Amino acid sequence: MTEHITDKLVELIVSELSDSIDGINAGLSDTDAEYAHVIRGGLLQENPLLHKVAVTAHMADPDEVEPSWVDEIASPSDPFISYTPTWEIGGSCFSGIHWWRRGCIKVDMYFLVDRLTRDEARQSSNVIRGKIEQCLGKSSGQAYLGLTDDFGEKVIVFVVNKSHCREGGGPNQHIWRAKVWWSALTTRP
Repeated sequence: MTEHITDKLVELIVSELSDSIDGINAGLSDTDAEYAHVIRGGLLQENPLLHKVAVTAHMADPDEVEPSWVDEIASPSDPFISYTPTWEIGGSCFSGIHWWRRGCIKVDMYFLVDRLTRDEARQSSNVIRGKIEQCLGKSSGQAYLGLTDDFGEKVIVFVVNKSHCREGGGPNQHIWRAKVWWSALTTRP
């Protein structure tokens, strides 16, 4: 099956986050409050209460009503363009065009069973978010550089753009949601 660069990025992100040595669960047991029981691409389609921590990787931002976090052609004045290789003139109609491919990581955290205090739940949610940021950004996104799809589109820059954690729930119902947004600058030969 032919794969597009955004599909390959989501698959690699899931693999990096799941890695037993450097991933977000490294050094944790499955009974720890910060242990992610689900790490996968696409929306969580089952009852979120069944999983204390669920991490899902996405193309774009599936929660946005207005499409502001979507793939876009990079402007020739983009500061990252000057650091990219120069391509030969000619080739396909997309030759030399750079794309910003965008996506996000969503995290649903239900600290209900662990009986964490409100402060402990906040701290744990930020630790999980920080591990995702670190995992995606390690070595300046080296894990993603050079990734190429079946159309010849290749990742030349990978960055973590922004993140947040938001509290939900109520008294003794500590629910947190986090997001980490990423971008990959790509080009086609």
